[in-house]
Amino acid sequence: MNIIIPELIKPFGNKLDKDFNTIINKKHKQFMENVFYDFVRDGQHNHKITENKIIRFYESINKYWIFQIIEIFLILALVITLIFLLINPSNIKYLTLLAILIAGIINRFIDKNILKEVKEKTMEEIRDIHHLYNKELEDKIAKFHKDNGLTYYHGRT
Repeated sequence: MNIIIPELIKPFGNKLDKDFNTIINKKHKQFMENVFYDFVRDGQHNHKITENKIIRFYESINKYWIFQIIEIFLILALVITLIFLLINPSNIKYLTLLAILIAGIINRFIDKNILKEVKEKTMEEIRDIHHLYNKELEDKIAKFHKDNGLTYYHGRT
C-alpha cells in the first residue's frame, strides 16, 4: 500500500535527483520519519494537517487491522477444523468448514473495501499537506536529498 511517497513527492518530481528512488528504497523509514510523519503525527510529532483528516484515517486503519486479526482467527479455525476433519470426518465438521470459508470470503471482500477507504483517507492527508504546507514539504524533501548526498534542483519547475 505504499502510495504515500509517490503521491507526496509528485509535485516535485522534476526537481528530484535521478538516484532518489534508489535511495528511497534503502531509506524508506528515514524519509517517512523526517518528512511525512511530521505532518500527520505519529506519537513523536504533533500533527499539522486537519485534525479531522487524522481522525478519519485512524478510524479507517483501525477497521482494517481488526479485519486482519479476524482473518488470522479464520485461518486458525480453518486449520483446526481440517485437523479435526482428518481425525474424525462428520457432516458437522464439513458444515463448519464451509462456514469458515464463507466467512473468509466475506472478510476478504470487506477488507479490500476498507483498504480502499484507508488509501482514500491517506490521499486526503497528502492533499492537505500539499495545500497547506507545500513549501515546508519541499524544504523537507530538499533536506532529505542533502542528507543523503543527492542534488535537489530547486530552480526547476
